[in-house]
Order: sequence, then structure tokens, then C-alpha cells
Amino acid sequence: MQSGSGRYSDSVRLRPVRSEAESRQLRRVQTRKVPYRVGYNWNKGGRLKELRIRHLARKFLKIWMHNTFGRVLPLDARCHYSRGVLRRAFERWRDDWWTSRREWSLIMRAECHYRYYLFNLTFYGWRNFTSSQRQKKTKLQHAQSLADRRLMRLALDRWKVFIEIRRAHWRMLELSLEQKRLSDLHSVWNLWQTRLQRQQHLKMLEGRAQEQRALRLQSKAWNLWKETHGAACYQKEEESKAALYFILQLKTRAFHQWMSFASHQKAKKDTQAMAQRACRLRLVRKCLSEWRKALSHKQKVERRLRAADLLAVQSTRRRALGRWRGCILSCTQNQDSETHIQCITDIHTSQTVSTNCFTF
Repeated sequence: MQSGSGRYSDSVRLRPVRSEAESRQLRRVQTRKVPYRVGYNWNKGGRLKELRIRHLARKFLKIWMHNTFGRVLPLDARCHYSRGVLRRAFERWRDDWWTSRREWSLIMRAECHYRYYLFNLTFYGWRNFTSSQRQKKTKLQHAQSLADRRLMRLALDRWKVFIEIRRAHWRMLELSLEQKRLSDLHSVWNLWQTRLQRQQHLKMLEGRAQEQRALRLQSKAWNLWKETHGAACYQKEEESKAALYFILQLKTRAFHQWMSFASHQKAKKDTQAMAQRACRLRLVRKCLSEWRKALSHKQKVERRLRAADLLAVQSTRRRALGRWRGCILSCTQNQDSETHIQCITDIHTSQTVSTNCFTF
């Protein structure tokens, strides 16, 4: 918990408050605080050293905060104080809310009682009014029903008399119509029988004439069908022979064309395969020559770099030896040890600088 609170307090302290103009200016002008170094990477120890330094700084910062503030950090104390203030404010608000709610409940009870009393009075008045109206309505309905019954009885008696007179008229009319219908049917039956006999005699004559005509037409059609059938059979034989000859010619022509096409396609495929093989061989030879040139160039560059490294090491050794001899000759008896240490450090620094330059 202390480590987390220390981390949050450090983050809060390290965030400066900036205005909008300053932030825009910082966004527009991009400056680099740390200069770019070529030898700064993971392998040579630059990034690992930075991470180790940051870890140690965080560790010493936590130890200092624990020693200065103790177990309770300023952020925890501030949180505890804010919680206590919130608790006291909530208790006061709860007391005020309880008193206001109690007053409101009493007011609502009084208002409900007053409304219930008014509604009760209005309900009793409305019930009396509705009962009087219902009694009045029942009396009116009873009088109306009596009047309707009397009118219905008078209408029913008159309707019965009218129905009896009308039935008598209908009976007389039906008897007269039945007598007329029987006389008409007897006359129509006699006429229909005479016409039926005539029509049967005519149908017999027409049937015989149609039979004779059908036999004559059937004999003519049979002779004509024989002639047409013979001509059609001969024509079908000739057409089948011509069609067979035409199909054979088409098959032979198609077979010759297919043979020529297959030979042409085979020759085309052979030429394409030879061209592809030649193209592949040319590409392989070209790539091999390019790879050989690149390999020879790379080997030459490596040889040059090795020779330059050897020359640099030899020159640094000669320079260090000359400086060491000059320092020994120029040193006095009292400052021999100091000058000797200084010369050794100069030699080491010059050697490291020269190796860095050549590696770059």
C-alpha cells in the first residue's frame, strides 16, 4: 500500500500545470533534451544502465518517504480526512432530511383526511340522487310497458282477422289455378306426342342416309391413305440414306480437323516448354553472376575494414608508447607517480576513442 501511494504521490507532484498556449507552443516546437547517440543500444549496456539507475532512484525515494512520513503517508492522511468530512456532512444531511420528511408526512396526512371527508360527503349526496333517479326511471318504464302491451293486443287482434280473410282468398285462387294448369297440361301432352312421333321417323331416315354417306367416304379415304402412305415411306427411306451419308462426311471432316488441331497444340506446348526452360536457365545464370559479384564486393569491404582496424591499433600503440616515453623523461623525482598515473589514463582514453571511431 505504501509503495502504491508513493507512486501516485510522485506522479501527482511530477505533473506541472500548463496553459493552452504553452501546450500548443510545446507541440509546435519539438526539441530533444537528450542528444542522439549511435552506440546507445541494449547490447552495449546503455538502456540497461538507465533502467538500473531508475530502479535504484525509485527504491531510495520509497525509503526516504518511509523515513520522513512513517507508516502513514500524506495521501493516506488526506484520504482519511476527506472521508471524515464526508461522513459528518452525510450525518447532518440525514438529520435535515429526516425532519423535513416528518413534516411532509404530517402535512400529507392532514390533507388526505380533509379530502376523504369531502369525498365522503359528495359520495352520500350522489348516492341519494342516483337512488331517486333510479326510482323515477323504473316508474316511467312500467307505465311505458303497460301502454305498449295494450297497443300490441289491439294490433294482434286486427292482424288475426286480416290473416283469416287473406287465407280464404288464397285458397280460392289456388283452386282456379289448378284447374287451368290441368287443362293446359292435357292439351300440351297430346301435341307433344304427335311431334315426337314425327321426329322419330325423320331421325330414322337421316340415320340411314348418314350410314350410306359414311361408307362411301370411308372407302375413298382408305384408297387415298394407301397412296399417301406408300409415297411417304419411299420419301423417308431416301431421306434416311441422305442423312446417313451427310453425317459420315461430317464425322470424317471433324476427325481430320481434330487431328490437325491436336498436332498443332502438341507442337505449341513443346515450343513453350523449351522457351520456359531456356528462360529459367538464363535467369539462374544471371542471379548466380550477381550473387558472385556481391560476395566478392562484400569480401573486399571486410578485408579493407580489417586492415583499417589493424592500422588504427598499431598507430594508437605507437602514439601511447611515444607519450609514455616523453612523460617519463619530463617527470621529476617528486612527481613521478602522479605523472605516471595520468599518462596511463590518457593512453586508455585515447585507445577507447580510437576504437569507437573505427567501429563507427
